[in-house]
Amino acid sequence: MGSLTEKVEIRLSKEDVALLAKVAKARRCGQSPTVREALMEWFARRGFLSEEERNALGLQTIPETTASRPGPYSADCPSKTRWSP
Repeated sequence: MGSLTEKVEIRLSKEDVALLAKVAKARRCGQSPTVREALMEWFARRGFLSEEERNALGLQTIPETTASRPGPYSADCPSKTRWSP
């Protein structure tokens, strides 16, 4: 991964911020590394990373049909509606 020189700001609900804080605390790391890892996993699941990068994240190669499905809060899904198979 390149050096961390860019800043991105996002808006989250209070509930999501609280959950992010809880997850980061449970993992004993900050919120930024938790978000970066989640973003890298999102990229991997949608086929934007090489197989080597996916393996480094501990993810196996995902079939195309699974990789193309929307995420839990995808733009394809209504707000706050979780996707389920």
